[in-house]
Amino acid sequence: MHQLEFHPCLSEECLQLQQVIDNEATYADDTLELGTAFLIMRDIRTNTSSHEVLDPFALARLFFDSLSEPYSRYLSGNYLTQPWNRLSFQEAEGIIVKLLTQGAMGEPPIFDNIQQALKFTQRLFQCIGEPSHFLANVKWRTNFPYSEATSFSVFKVGNCWDEGVILISSTRVGALWFLGYD
Repeated sequence: MHQLEFHPCLSEECLQLQQVIDNEATYADDTLELGTAFLIMRDIRTNTSSHEVLDPFALARLFFDSLSEPYSRYLSGNYLTQPWNRLSFQEAEGIIVKLLTQGAMGEPPIFDNIQQALKFTQRLFQCIGEPSHFLANVKWRTNFPYSEATSFSVFKVGNCWDEGVILISSTRVGALWFLGYD
């Protein structure tokens, strides 16, 4: 059995990216205790070599189950619908840019234009590292540019439709998440 732990990512780049999201996210009400958008990144520590880290689907569940409040209220493995689907690099990039520029389910976006969102997305991919896996629990179906994407990653959580992407490398895991409401 592999021993696996998740530790806060303390690199300057990770902290800067998280701060961008924290600064731009809105707070729907005082009961949420977190913004409508958030970025969580954790370093993976294991007692085995990095190429032997668990499969990305199991790793995503372990990552979500390791989160504490207030994230665990929205991202625990028991609440997220299954099954997980792999996204290509292009699909993940499209989802992230769309979420950053259009928000989720009526929530405000983080950036006003695609260029800002693309720059942020490139920084995020570099911070997570290579090789990366990108996951969603529904298949994203579009071949259109970011502004024309019609469907993207939707996670059913409680009475909400939360939208986000899970990013996984051999040393780091992250979730860029937007809380949405019916």
